[in-house]
Amino acid sequence: MDNTESGPARCPDAWDERFSPSGGTADLVPTGTTEVFLCTYRHDSTIPLRLDASRKITERVDDLSTYLNGLPTDPPQDETCLLGQTVEHAIVFGYPHERAVSIRLVDCGWKREGASRYGGDLRKVTAYWGVHWNE
Repeated sequence: MDNTESGPARCPDAWDERFSPSGGTADLVPTGTTEVFLCTYRHDSTIPLRLDASRKITERVDDLSTYLNGLPTDPPQDETCLLGQTVEHAIVFGYPHERAVSIRLVDCGWKREGASRYGGDLRKVTAYWGVHWNE
């Protein structure tokens, strides 16, 4: 499902519900990203969910990386998150001449293999692309 080849980053074509990355305390987003994609998958499509929208930014990518990396590594005690969402989100970070890094919003936290962050505001994250959390 994830773009693991070097070269241009892209959103995965489908949302694989069986893929559940393990968390950890490494940086969620490595430094040096030059482009970032917000990938949206709507629940009103058939399973596996198909890519509904792919939005790209090349500005303020360091701000977004810093925000996500600065979130807590432990889940909150009073875990509250958006339940019953109509969309799923993945974010793909592109790097020159390196593999892309994909993170997903899973179980109330942003995760990729070896890293996870909790809390944060999905509205703030999606605002980097000028969209609402459910778009």
